[in-house]
Parts: sequence; structure tokens; C-alpha cells
Amino acid sequence: MATFDYTPTNLAELEVRLSSDRLQPYRKSVGGDSERAIQLYEQNTLLAESLYGILQGLEIALRNSIHA
Repeated sequence: MATFDYTPTNLAELEVRLSSDRLQPYRKSVGGDSERAIQLYEQNTLLAESLYGILQGLEIALRNSIHA
């Protein structure tokens, strides 16, 4: 896996692309540190990705139960 270079330019570009509003809760939780906020955002994405299969199975089971 390639590593990302958290330069000030890259961090500023990510903030523009992801939006300041989206990153605000992450930045607030780390005392305003933009690099750490982006890292938390990435961790949240990985967590959501890891839960997708489980949630998909639960959704199918729920829909099938409702249908039955």
C-alpha cells in the first residue's frame, strides 16, 4: 500500500475536496490538528467499510423477515 504524504499543500487540497464542514467534527476531536483529523476520517471510512458485509446481511434478513 502506498503511503500518503501529509504536506500542508496536500492537507489543504483534501480539505477543499472533502469539505471543511465534513472534517469539522474530526478536527474538533483532535484539537484542530488537520493531519490527525484526516487520519481519523480515513479510519472512520475503513471502519464503515469493514462493517458493510455484516450490515448487508442484516438488511437482507430484515427485508426477508418483513416479506415473510
